Amino acid sequence: MRGSEEAEYVLAAKKGQRLIIKLTSVPLKSSCFDLKGPDQVQMGLDYDCNSDYSKPLPATDDYFIS
Repeated sequence: MRGSEEAEYVLAAKKGQRLIIKLTSVPLKSSCFDLKGPDQVQMGLDYDCNSDYSKPLPATDDYFIS
């Protein structure tokens, strides 16, 4: 992706599955992501610009990464 382009992803996951996100960008930390859980509930990241995320998911449902 370049400039102000955005992407959205939906994934189906089961409770306890570990979600791992690895972000690579140049310059470093120039790309950010947001993670929302069931019912579009914010998962506490709110456009995090760190390059790695790894946590077990709290519920069986769809999750949204943007």
